Amino acid sequence: MDMEELNKSQLILLALLVSFVTSIATGIVTVTLMDQAPPGVTKTINNIVERTVEIVQPEKETQIITQETVIRESDLIKDAVQKNIAGLVILYTQEDEAKREVGSGFLVTSDGFFATDIDSALLSVEEKVFAEYGGRSFKTRLVSYDEDIYAAIMQLDELVQEDEEEVNEAFFTPVVLSQSSPVLGDAVIVINATGGVEIASGIVTHIEKEKVELEDGSVSNNNIKFIYTDIIMAGSVDGGPLVFLNGEVGGLVFVSKNDDLLAIPAQTIQNMINVVIQQGVETAAQNAQSAAVLSGVEGIIESEESVETETEVPTLQ
Repeated sequence: MDMEELNKSQLILLALLVSFVTSIATGIVTVTLMDQAPPGVTKTINNIVERTVEIVQPEKETQIITQETVIRESDLIKDAVQKNIAGLVILYTQEDEAKREVGSGFLVTSDGFFATDIDSALLSVEEKVFAEYGGRSFKTRLVSYDEDIYAAIMQLDELVQEDEEEVNEAFFTPVVLSQSSPVLGDAVIVINATGGVEIASGIVTHIEKEKVELEDGSVSNNNIKFIYTDIIMAGSVDGGPLVFLNGEVGGLVFVSKNDDLLAIPAQTIQNMINVVIQQGVETAAQNAQSAAVLSGVEGIIESEESVETETEVPTLQ
Protein backbone atom coordinates (compact mmCIF):
# COMPACT_ATOMS: atom_id res chain seq x y z
CA MET A 1 0.00 0.00 0.00
CA ASP A 2 1.25 3.41 -0.94
CA MET A 3 1.49 6.07 1.72
CA GLU A 4 -0.45 8.43 -0.40
CA GLU A 5 -3.42 6.14 -0.33
CA LEU A 6 -3.69 6.28 3.47
CA ASN A 7 -6.37 8.45 4.87
CA LYS A 8 -6.02 10.83 7.77
CA SER A 9 -7.03 8.32 10.49
CA GLN A 10 -4.64 5.71 9.25
CA LEU A 11 -1.76 8.22 9.21
CA ILE A 12 -2.46 9.11 12.86
CA LEU A 13 -2.51 5.47 13.87
CA LEU A 14 0.73 4.86 11.99
CA ALA A 15 2.42 7.77 13.75
CA LEU A 16 1.32 6.44 17.14
CA LEU A 17 2.67 2.99 16.27
CA VAL A 18 6.05 4.37 15.20
CA SER A 19 6.23 6.46 18.35
CA PHE A 20 5.39 3.44 20.52
CA VAL A 21 7.97 1.24 18.82
CA THR A 22 10.58 4.00 19.15
CA SER A 23 9.87 4.37 22.89
CA ILE A 24 10.25 0.66 23.46
CA ALA A 25 13.49 0.59 21.50
CA THR A 26 14.85 3.59 23.47
CA GLY A 27 14.02 1.89 26.77
CA ILE A 28 15.75 -1.32 25.76
CA VAL A 29 18.86 0.56 24.62
CA THR A 30 18.94 2.62 27.86
CA VAL A 31 18.67 -0.43 30.13
CA THR A 32 21.40 -2.19 28.17
CA LEU A 33 23.72 0.81 28.43
CA MET A 34 23.13 1.18 32.18
CA ASP A 35 24.00 -2.47 32.78
CA GLN A 36 27.27 -1.97 30.91
CA ALA A 37 28.10 1.45 32.40
CA PRO A 38 30.64 1.97 35.25
CA PRO A 39 29.20 2.17 38.84
CA GLY A 40 29.95 5.90 39.15
CA VAL A 41 27.78 6.75 36.19
CA THR A 42 24.95 4.55 37.41
CA LYS A 43 25.05 6.21 40.82
CA THR A 44 24.89 9.64 39.21
CA ILE A 45 21.88 8.69 37.19
CA ASN A 46 19.92 6.86 39.89
CA ASN A 47 20.48 9.19 42.88
CA ILE A 48 19.63 12.77 43.57
CA VAL A 49 22.45 14.29 45.55
CA GLU A 50 21.45 16.93 47.94
CA ARG A 51 24.12 19.34 48.95
CA THR A 52 24.24 20.22 52.65
CA VAL A 53 25.83 23.51 53.37
CA GLU A 54 27.56 23.30 56.80
CA ILE A 55 28.45 26.54 58.50
CA VAL A 56 31.35 26.09 60.92
CA GLN A 57 31.40 28.65 63.66
CA PRO A 58 34.58 29.18 65.70
CA GLU A 59 34.37 27.92 69.30
CA LYS A 60 33.95 30.47 72.03
CA GLU A 61 37.15 31.34 73.80
CA THR A 62 37.51 29.64 77.23
CA GLN A 63 38.44 32.07 79.94
CA ILE A 64 40.50 30.59 82.80
CA ILE A 65 40.01 32.36 86.09
CA THR A 66 42.61 31.71 88.79
CA GLN A 67 41.36 32.38 92.31
CA GLU A 68 43.81 32.47 95.17
CA THR A 69 42.67 30.95 98.48
CA VAL A 70 44.31 32.36 101.57
CA ILE A 71 44.50 29.85 104.43
CA ARG A 72 45.02 31.57 107.75
CA GLU A 73 46.74 29.87 110.65
CA SER A 74 43.88 30.84 112.94
CA ASP A 75 41.48 28.85 110.74
CA LEU A 76 43.75 25.80 110.89
CA ILE A 77 43.94 26.08 114.68
CA LYS A 78 40.17 26.34 114.97
CA ASP A 79 39.62 23.27 112.76
CA ALA A 80 42.26 21.25 114.63
CA VAL A 81 40.68 22.05 118.01
CA GLN A 82 37.18 21.14 116.80
CA LYS A 83 38.43 17.76 115.57
CA ASN A 84 39.66 16.87 119.07
CA ILE A 85 37.12 18.42 121.44
CA ALA A 86 34.91 15.32 121.28
CA GLY A 87 37.79 13.11 122.46
CA LEU A 88 38.59 14.95 125.71
CA VAL A 89 38.18 13.18 129.05
CA ILE A 90 38.04 14.94 132.45
CA LEU A 91 39.08 13.02 135.58
CA TYR A 92 37.65 13.84 138.98
CA THR A 93 37.16 12.54 142.50
CA GLN A 94 34.00 13.01 144.48
CA GLU A 95 33.35 13.60 148.17
CA ASP A 96 29.67 13.72 149.03
CA GLU A 97 28.26 15.97 146.30
CA ALA A 98 31.46 17.90 145.61
CA LYS A 99 33.53 17.12 142.51
CA ARG A 100 37.25 17.83 142.37
CA GLU A 101 38.93 17.74 138.99
CA VAL A 102 42.28 15.93 139.23
CA GLY A 103 43.39 15.67 135.60
CA SER A 104 42.45 15.08 132.02
CA GLY A 105 43.11 12.77 129.11
CA PHE A 106 41.98 11.97 125.59
CA LEU A 107 40.25 8.97 124.05
CA VAL A 108 42.50 6.80 121.88
CA THR A 109 40.24 3.86 120.96
CA SER A 110 36.56 3.34 120.24
CA ASP A 111 36.20 0.93 123.16
CA GLY A 112 36.93 3.47 125.88
CA PHE A 113 40.70 3.50 126.35
CA PHE A 114 42.19 6.91 127.03
CA ALA A 115 45.68 8.29 127.60
CA THR A 116 46.47 10.41 130.64
CA ASP A 117 49.38 11.47 132.85
CA ILE A 118 50.75 9.10 135.44
CA ASP A 119 49.79 11.17 138.51
CA SER A 120 46.10 11.04 137.66
CA ALA A 121 46.36 7.33 136.86
CA LEU A 122 48.14 6.32 140.07
CA LEU A 123 45.67 8.34 142.11
CA SER A 124 43.03 5.85 140.99
CA VAL A 125 44.83 3.14 142.99
CA GLU A 126 44.45 5.15 146.21
CA GLU A 127 40.90 6.41 145.72
CA LYS A 128 38.07 6.25 143.27
CA VAL A 129 38.70 8.36 140.19
CA PHE A 130 35.81 8.98 137.83
CA ALA A 131 35.81 10.27 134.28
CA GLU A 132 33.44 12.60 132.52
CA TYR A 133 33.07 12.04 128.80
CA GLY A 134 30.34 12.98 126.36
CA GLY A 135 28.12 14.26 129.16
CA ARG A 136 28.26 10.92 131.00
CA SER A 137 30.17 9.90 134.12
CA PHE A 138 32.15 6.65 134.15
CA LYS A 139 34.08 4.61 136.63
CA THR A 140 37.69 4.11 135.52
CA ARG A 141 40.40 1.53 135.82
CA LEU A 142 44.13 1.60 135.22
CA VAL A 143 45.34 -0.78 132.48
CA SER A 144 48.93 0.38 131.82
CA TYR A 145 51.48 2.95 132.93
CA ASP A 146 55.16 3.79 132.56
CA GLU A 147 56.88 5.90 135.21
CA ASP A 148 59.87 6.59 132.95
CA ILE A 149 57.78 8.43 130.38
CA TYR A 150 55.08 9.81 132.70
CA ALA A 151 52.22 8.24 130.72
CA ALA A 152 49.34 5.90 131.47
CA ILE A 153 46.44 4.19 129.74
CA MET A 154 43.10 3.96 131.53
CA GLN A 155 39.68 2.71 130.50
CA LEU A 156 36.19 4.12 130.84
CA ASP A 157 34.47 1.32 132.70
CA GLU A 158 30.90 1.19 134.02
CA LEU A 159 28.57 4.15 134.08
CA VAL A 160 28.30 5.84 137.48
CA GLN A 161 24.53 6.09 137.12
CA GLU A 162 23.47 2.48 136.73
CA ASP A 163 19.99 3.41 135.52
CA GLU A 164 21.39 5.29 132.52
CA GLU A 165 21.24 3.74 129.07
CA GLU A 166 24.34 1.72 128.19
CA VAL A 167 26.71 3.14 125.59
CA ASN A 168 28.27 1.36 122.61
CA GLU A 169 31.33 2.00 120.44
CA ALA A 170 29.45 4.57 118.36
CA PHE A 171 29.28 6.78 121.47
CA PHE A 172 33.08 7.15 121.62
CA THR A 173 35.00 9.51 119.33
CA PRO A 174 38.73 8.82 119.68
CA VAL A 175 41.38 11.25 118.49
CA VAL A 176 43.66 10.40 115.56
CA LEU A 177 47.19 9.64 116.74
CA SER A 178 49.80 11.01 114.34
CA GLN A 179 52.13 8.54 112.67
CA SER A 180 54.51 11.29 111.56
CA SER A 181 57.55 12.37 113.53
CA PRO A 182 57.58 16.05 114.57
CA VAL A 183 60.28 18.40 113.35
CA LEU A 184 61.67 21.55 114.87
CA GLY A 185 59.47 24.53 114.16
CA ASP A 186 56.24 22.55 113.73
CA ALA A 187 53.21 24.58 114.83
CA VAL A 188 51.37 22.84 117.67
CA ILE A 189 48.37 23.40 119.93
CA VAL A 190 47.77 22.29 123.52
CA ILE A 191 44.20 21.68 124.67
CA ASN A 192 43.56 21.84 128.41
CA ALA A 193 40.21 20.42 129.50
CA THR A 194 40.45 20.96 133.25
CA GLY A 195 38.57 23.97 134.58
CA GLY A 196 36.96 24.54 131.18
CA VAL A 197 38.48 24.07 127.74
CA GLU A 198 41.50 26.28 127.12
CA ILE A 199 43.97 26.27 124.23
CA ALA A 200 47.42 27.71 123.54
CA SER A 201 49.59 27.53 120.44
CA GLY A 202 53.33 27.53 119.85
CA ILE A 203 56.07 25.60 118.09
CA VAL A 204 58.26 22.56 118.68
CA THR A 205 61.54 23.87 120.11
CA HIS A 206 63.45 20.69 120.95
CA ILE A 207 63.17 16.94 120.36
CA GLU A 208 64.80 14.66 122.91
CA LYS A 209 65.85 11.28 121.56
CA GLU A 210 67.07 8.14 123.26
CA LYS A 211 68.99 5.06 122.24
CA VAL A 212 66.88 1.94 121.80
CA GLU A 213 68.16 -1.58 121.19
CA LEU A 214 66.31 -3.23 118.32
CA GLU A 215 65.34 -6.89 117.99
CA ASP A 216 68.32 -7.61 115.72
CA GLY A 217 70.72 -6.30 118.38
CA SER A 218 71.46 -3.01 116.66
CA VAL A 219 70.96 0.34 118.38
CA SER A 220 68.70 3.09 117.04
CA ASN A 221 69.22 6.74 117.95
CA ASN A 222 66.02 7.94 116.29
CA ASN A 223 63.54 7.03 119.01
CA ILE A 224 61.81 10.19 120.24
CA LYS A 225 61.38 10.33 124.02
CA PHE A 226 59.99 13.83 124.59
CA ILE A 227 58.80 16.76 122.47
CA TYR A 228 59.53 20.24 123.88
CA THR A 229 57.50 23.35 123.04
CA ASP A 230 57.56 27.06 123.85
CA ILE A 231 53.96 27.02 125.09
CA ILE A 232 53.21 28.42 128.54
CA MET A 233 49.84 27.72 130.16
CA ALA A 234 48.53 28.42 133.63
CA GLY A 235 46.95 25.67 135.67
CA SER A 236 47.24 21.92 135.30
CA VAL A 237 47.61 20.84 131.68
CA ASP A 238 48.96 17.34 132.38
CA GLY A 239 47.20 14.71 130.30
CA GLY A 240 45.99 17.01 127.55
CA PRO A 241 46.71 16.44 123.84
CA LEU A 242 49.43 18.11 121.81
CA VAL A 243 47.81 18.70 118.42
CA PHE A 244 49.33 19.43 115.01
CA LEU A 245 47.60 21.87 112.64
CA ASN A 246 46.27 18.96 110.54
CA GLY A 247 44.18 17.87 113.54
CA GLU A 248 46.25 14.80 114.43
CA VAL A 249 47.44 14.34 118.00
CA GLY A 250 51.22 14.36 118.26
CA GLY A 251 51.55 13.52 121.93
CA LEU A 252 50.38 13.66 125.56
CA VAL A 253 51.29 16.83 127.45
CA PHE A 254 52.81 17.24 130.90
CA VAL A 255 54.82 19.91 132.68
CA SER A 256 58.32 19.00 133.84
CA LYS A 257 59.90 19.93 137.17
CA ASN A 258 61.59 22.80 135.35
CA ASP A 259 58.19 24.08 134.22
CA ASP A 260 58.87 23.10 130.61
CA LEU A 261 55.83 21.94 128.66
CA LEU A 262 56.72 18.55 127.19
CA ALA A 263 54.81 15.89 125.29
CA ILE A 264 55.14 12.12 125.13
CA PRO A 265 55.07 11.18 121.41
CA ALA A 266 51.90 9.68 119.93
CA GLN A 267 53.87 6.63 118.78
CA THR A 268 54.77 5.85 122.41
CA ILE A 269 51.08 6.01 123.36
CA GLN A 270 50.25 3.71 120.46
CA ASN A 271 52.93 1.25 121.57
CA MET A 272 51.43 1.14 125.08
CA ILE A 273 47.99 0.38 123.61
CA ASN A 274 49.47 -2.37 121.44
CA VAL A 275 51.02 -4.02 124.51
CA VAL A 276 47.66 -3.92 126.33
CA ILE A 277 45.98 -5.59 123.37
CA GLN A 278 48.70 -8.26 123.16
CA GLN A 279 48.51 -9.06 126.88
CA GLY A 280 44.74 -8.89 127.02
CA VAL A 281 42.90 -6.11 128.82
CA GLU A 282 42.20 -8.05 132.01
CA THR A 283 45.79 -9.30 132.35
CA ALA A 284 47.24 -5.87 131.58
CA ALA A 285 44.93 -4.20 134.11
CA GLN A 286 45.83 -6.67 136.87
CA ASN A 287 49.56 -6.25 136.19
CA ALA A 288 49.34 -2.46 136.14
CA GLN A 289 47.28 -2.21 139.33
CA SER A 290 49.52 -4.67 141.20
CA ALA A 291 52.63 -2.79 140.10
CA ALA A 292 51.05 0.53 141.10
CA VAL A 293 50.19 -0.77 144.58
CA LEU A 294 53.71 -2.18 144.99
CA SER A 295 55.20 1.09 143.76
CA GLY A 296 53.13 2.99 146.33
CA VAL A 297 54.30 0.76 149.19
CA GLU A 298 57.93 1.13 148.12
CA GLY A 299 57.45 4.88 147.96
CA ILE A 300 56.18 4.96 151.54
CA ILE A 301 59.12 2.82 152.78
CA GLU A 302 61.65 5.02 150.95
CA SER A 303 60.02 8.13 152.42
CA GLU A 304 60.16 6.74 155.98
CA GLU A 305 63.80 5.68 155.54
CA SER A 306 64.62 9.16 154.29
CA VAL A 307 63.01 10.75 157.37
CA GLU A 308 64.89 8.44 159.75
CA THR A 309 68.18 9.25 158.05
CA GLU A 310 67.64 12.99 158.31
CA THR A 311 66.57 12.82 162.00
CA GLU A 312 69.40 13.31 164.45
CA VAL A 313 69.60 10.69 167.20
CA PRO A 314 69.94 12.39 170.57
CA THR A 315 73.04 11.43 172.62
CA LEU A 316 72.87 10.43 176.25
CA GLN A 317 74.51 12.78 178.74
